[in-house]
Amino acid sequence: MKDIRIEDGDLVMNSSVDFELVEDNDEVVQAVRNILSIRLGEFVYDNEVGLDYSELNNKNFNLDYLQGDFEDALAKDSRIESIKSIEFDFNPRSRTLFVKLALAGRLNEIDLEMEVGNDTD
Repeated sequence: MKDIRIEDGDLVMNSSVDFELVEDNDEVVQAVRNILSIRLGEFVYDNEVGLDYSELNNKNFNLDYLQGDFEDALAKDSRIESIKSIEFDFNPRSRTLFVKLALAGRLNEIDLEMEVGNDTD
């Protein structure tokens, strides 16, 4: 599949003022980043898309529950066949979570690292 490239929440255009496209594993990585950046229920057009941030908001959150939340969020994308590993590195001061994922997808294995913030706005 192909999709329009998004970086830092903005659509990316090339020098010809055309939208840049992303495809194959890069498109899946972009989709995973988007899924995990959206709070569950936040996307108006599909309130089933996104990550449930409620466990991350708990003072003493449970990593097993949090892993389940990630699995639930990613299971909604049919291109992801399985989650091979999830590693968390939590900064309690900023309540920011760094996540390292290894996924098996339809095309290839996908390795991804990202920050999942816990803003309370």
